[in-house]
Amino acid sequence: MPRSIRKALGVRTVKAAKAAVSSSRTKGGIRLRQNSPSASSTHVNTVLKQLSDEDEVLSDVIKVVGPPTSLTSRWTDQAGDAFLSLVKSITSQQLSGKAAATIFSRVEAGCNGRITPLSIINTDKEVLRSMGLSYRKAEYLKDLAGKFQSGELTDQKLRSSSTEEVMASLLKVKGLGEWSVHMFQIFHLGCENVLPVGDLAVKKGAAALYCKGKKIVTPKELEQIANKWDPYKSYGSWYMANKYLELKRSSEDT
Repeated sequence: MPRSIRKALGVRTVKAAKAAVSSSRTKGGIRLRQNSPSASSTHVNTVLKQLSDEDEVLSDVIKVVGPPTSLTSRWTDQAGDAFLSLVKSITSQQLSGKAAATIFSRVEAGCNGRITPLSIINTDKEVLRSMGLSYRKAEYLKDLAGKFQSGELTDQKLRSSSTEEVMASLLKVKGLGEWSVHMFQIFHLGCENVLPVGDLAVKKGAAALYCKGKKIVTPKELEQIANKWDPYKSYGSWYMANKYLELKRSSEDT
């Protein structure tokens, strides 16, 4: 998907960490399975109709923007590697896309072209640091690799678990906070009903659409707005981030 939308939906707050495991999770973990009929345009159209029927403001946005194809097309891709996705998440924290890609490439090269739990475990922390990772990030990758290597975390477990269970499991990994897990749930697992309450782009987009005069909504206000989106809060979040991007582009052009 275009980096701009993903980056917008990934503007993190300083305190987007493990503390506030909020009510933005769903019972049962509704998600789009890769290559399944539910990921089809028919399903997406049904979702957008329900959202439009429930929320007049979002309905107007959907009419202008159209389907969130850059989001749903990612869900129809072949299932990826959860470990690799989380390595990228940790590596990219507080870095520009270009810097993160450079460091990730170095780590990949240092692991003989294939990053696996075992290759990270077998790479000394100082070697990881020489690739551009901070000491903390090197520790985080080691912790993540250990949990995958031991079987505590696996692709299958993460894909078969509810959103609550995924959140609880991944918050045990050093360096992964609520925001990071939300991004993983939305973009990697294809969970349809995730509301990233700590995301600045989503909160600013929601403020522009629902709370005129406010620059940003609180997590509580966002939850109240998103009640109408249930059980498809990931879609609503995408449209909020899209609105934020629109406003950002407009301000840059003036």
